Amino acid sequence: MSVTKVSNDNILSMSAAKLTGAMPALDGSALTGIVAGSEAMTGAGDPENETNPADGVGALWINTTTGEMFICVDATTNGNVWNNVGEGSGHITYVPPPWTYTASVAAYTSGGGWYPMNNAVDKFLFSSSNAASAVGTLSEARGFGSGQSSSTHGYISGGTTIGGTSGSYSSKVDQFSFVSEGAASHIFSLTTATEGGTGNSSETDGYISGGTSTSAYTDKIEKFSFSSNNSSSIIGTLTLARNYASHSGQSSTSYGYTSGGQLPGNSWQDRRDKFSFVSNGNATTVGNLTAAKASSHGQNSTTHGYVTGGYNGSNFETIEKFDFSSDGTSSLYGGVLTLARRNAVGQSSTTHGYTSSGFSNAGASDVVDKFNFSSEGDAVTASQLSIARQGVMASQY
Repeated sequence: MSVTKVSNDNILSMSAAKLTGAMPALDGSALTGIVAGSEAMTGAGDPENETNPADGVGALWINTTTGEMFICVDATTNGNVWNNVGEGSGHITYVPPPWTYTASVAAYTSGGGWYPMNNAVDKFLFSSSNAASAVGTLSEARGFGSGQSSSTHGYISGGTTIGGTSGSYSSKVDQFSFVSEGAASHIFSLTTATEGGTGNSSETDGYISGGTSTSAYTDKIEKFSFSSNNSSSIIGTLTLARNYASHSGQSSTSYGYTSGGQLPGNSWQDRRDKFSFVSNGNATTVGNLTAAKASSHGQNSTTHGYVTGGYNGSNFETIEKFDFSSDGTSSLYGGVLTLARRNAVGQSSTTHGYTSSGFSNAGASDVVDKFNFSSEGDAVTASQLSIARQGVMASQY
């Protein structure tokens, strides 16, 4: 009886029981049905939050040094969570980086003017040098208030609707969305109508310090919660009552700063106060500016606060900085603004400080300057606002 040998085209079916013995080595390159990335990922160490698996949740990682195995239980780009399924402990959890006031997307410049005030909200992107565009309006035209920023919204607090006269001071706190933009909403009122105050922001709260209220300079520090958006309260005082301090202030992760300012009798102050975001209480003096001045503009990196421009009888073009970790007297930064000016406002990206608009020797300005946090040098023009103005207020995200 002849035996039919196997050929390429005549195997129709075969019982697995007939397959015995050892099979020779086969080339696996022709195998089909294998899903790319479904094999275990390997490495000499444990996976990290930035270990982004192609398979997403359920992906397997093997540490080839210890033999431990990890399963991805949350596949968020650069924030992945890996559970250790070997010993059942030592999971790779995700801890968000510390909050900082610096922003990454855009800056907003609101209100300002001078007889009359305006209600425009302008926006410019940190990533481009295009002119700013008008994206919304405040609930009323005003300037010389303060700005605050949560992770989702901008806030404009207080100000004046006419310009430096008792009775024109505003107590309104407006809120607008960074996502939808458009018209701002009046969400509550400050304890007292105030102009010329300094704005600061922590991760959870907005602050207003100093300014003029009912024709008298004030030393109050007022606070409101971003989560409730319904009221504010006075939580401490500055070391001196003052007006037109640094319009944006400076904000580290733990403290708010108010720099310089105008004292009664039109004298100028070089004092820099700081107050805690963690516990309510009075501010303390922690250093001095390089010169007494008011109407300056605040910016900050993650490590330093900056004070740009200002006025003490003439406009300043200087940029100065101070270290959050050591306090002490500020030092001059190795560069200057494109224009000497006052009554502008400061914004901060992760890499640069910005000074928007203000009053220069030539009058109201629409210029937006930027300077580098990491390498000192003269500021350059970064953008242009839709309207030349002074006394503006800032927000960012």
